[in-house]
Amino acid sequence: MLQAMARSKKTKKEVLQELLAQGMTQIVLVPGHDGVRVPEVYRHEPILRLNLSHRFTNSDLKVDWWGVRQTLTFADGAFHCQIPWDALFAVADPRRPDSAVMWPESMPAPYRDLLPRRPRKPADPAPTAPRQQPPGPSSPAPRGRTRAFTPRVIQGEGQSPTPRPAGSSDAPSDGQDPPPDPPPRKPPYLKVIK
Repeated sequence: MLQAMARSKKTKKEVLQELLAQGMTQIVLVPGHDGVRVPEVYRHEPILRLNLSHRFTNSDLKVDWWGVRQTLTFADGAFHCQIPWDALFAVADPRRPDSAVMWPESMPAPYRDLLPRRPRKPADPAPTAPRQQPPGPSSPAPRGRTRAFTPRVIQGEGQSPTPRPAGSSDAPSDGQDPPPDPPPRKPPYLKVIK
């Protein structure tokens, strides 16, 4: 499940450069977006995850005002990928799930709609419908290579907030501040040993 966490004024470029300075970084993008160049076999996927690094052999990684470019190795060989900023909607250090950051305004609508909203006090408890899977084929991550991450939601300067359905609001109805988000859950495979 995707969780909305801290917000920041950093741009996609600033966040990506900070993570790349620490090592390999995974980006999540919409491969069918205008301007994206990836191998044709991936162009029709709903989302695509790519690993970038300055440390890759013969790295030609370029991060600039337009977006990200790097020659990456796929099953069919090397391919010079080009990803404009508008197509990129999440970044993370795959070794540190807590480093994930996302920009909901750049996400495809079916995925953006799966993001949890701030909880409000309901007038009376009502049963909730189960969440539906986003459309499109599922593509699980290769074993041992990547890990699912919990992204932080970012709204950078000049970026519009996430659109809300008509009539919805984040403001609680009683005029008080909303309750703080619960602390993040610890991974189940970690135990406290005294």
